[in-house]
Amino acid sequence: TFTVKPAVEDRRNSLEFSSYAAIVAGELQKYGYRQVAAGQPADLDVLVDFGSGPGRERLATRPGMSGPSWGGPWGWYGRRWGGFPGYWGSFYDPFWGAWEQPEVYSFTVYPSYLEVDIHRAADNSPLFEGRAETTTRVNNLPAVMPKLAQALFKDFPGEPAQSRVVRVPNK
Repeated sequence: TFTVKPAVEDRRNSLEFSSYAAIVAGELQKYGYRQVAAGQPADLDVLVDFGSGPGRERLATRPGMSGPSWGGPWGWYGRRWGGFPGYWGSFYDPFWGAWEQPEVYSFTVYPSYLEVDIHRAADNSPLFEGRAETTTRVNNLPAVMPKLAQALFKDFPGEPAQSRVVRVPNK
């Protein structure tokens, strides 16, 4: 049997904690553990911590479009090196190779985490410590939390000190 408690006592009565505690409890119940009512004695104390950090910028590149000009290598209407009728271009054509350079762009990512520590209630000895982390492009912890819990409890209790990459589709 187990009871879920917040790792940070200030969160005990928060709706957010209650929601995430239910997700963690659901994962433990898949393995045959049984949750007891609050205030009832349990064999295990499950401490849950969670959060998301401030956004940070990330840089990335993508290949540029290839082609020497808007009209292709021979231009529109069969004209050489030009994209516009009547434009013949030259060695200094500003459109030549303009799209061959990779495009550098930035976007914001938000880190999120779920940490679960399981202790024996009788003597407070640790039995399991796990943490799942991810970064997403949208700061939406409630949407990410089920995936973090699934990753954390995959092959539970699993090998110690293992990290997992959690991929959450961008929406």
